[in-house]
Order: sequence, then C-alpha cells, then structure tokens
Amino acid sequence: MSQASRRSSALIICPPGRYREGLWALMDSLPCFDQVAVADTLLAMTADSVQPPPSLVVIDGLEWGPDVEPDWPLLRAAWPAARWVFVIEPGQAPPGAEPIRVLLRGFSLDTLAVTVRSLLGDEAGFIQ
Repeated sequence: MSQASRRSSALIICPPGRYREGLWALMDSLPCFDQVAVADTLLAMTADSVQPPPSLVVIDGLEWGPDVEPDWPLLRAAWPAARWVFVIEPGQAPPGAEPIRVLLRGFSLDTLAVTVRSLLGDEAGFIQ
C-alpha cells in the first residue's frame, strides 16, 4: 500500500525515550497511518491536542492510575471515534476502562498489526 493511500492517524501517549521511539517506529510501519503523533502524558491531552483526531490511541499502561481514571469519560469524549490500546507490563492489572484492548509490553509487530486491523477494520487499509 502506498503512502498516498494511508488514511488514519494514531496517537502514542508514552514518556520520551527508547521505548516510545520503538513504539512510534512500529506504528509508523503499519500501512494505515498517515500520521503517528506522540504525547508525553495522558493528563496533558485535550480534544484539540492532536489534529486530525486520532483513529487509534496507544497508551503506555504506566501512565494509567488513580489520578487519571476519573478523567476517563472526558478522554473518551475528546475523541469519541478513537479506539484505545493499553500496553502493560506482565503482571500489571489492566485498566478498568472500556472499551479497550490490552497488549503486553514486548508484543510483536504482527500482534500490533492484528490488533489494529481488528479495531479499525476496513479503515485500517491492510492488503488482504
């Protein structure tokens, strides 16, 4: 699939560093995203933070906690059409937020691609 036919955007919420850089590289390698934005923290996000609104939001599970959980309805309302993926450490409890997908840190590119395809469907633009 050519770069010109990409049509979705993604947002990665993760502290700066090698892990975020690697996650960005994985997301950018998928054929469906024409933009992959990054943000340092979940609490700093607003509806106007990323334009166009993301189709997919990937959150480092270490960003989730009691200080963020009460704001979940506001975050969902900011991007009502977005799909959400939390990346957690083995043994870390997944957030109680719905609807989400959870990936364990260390997932493969194939696992990410299958997850994105299942969340975005035809919008993902993968070649069958």
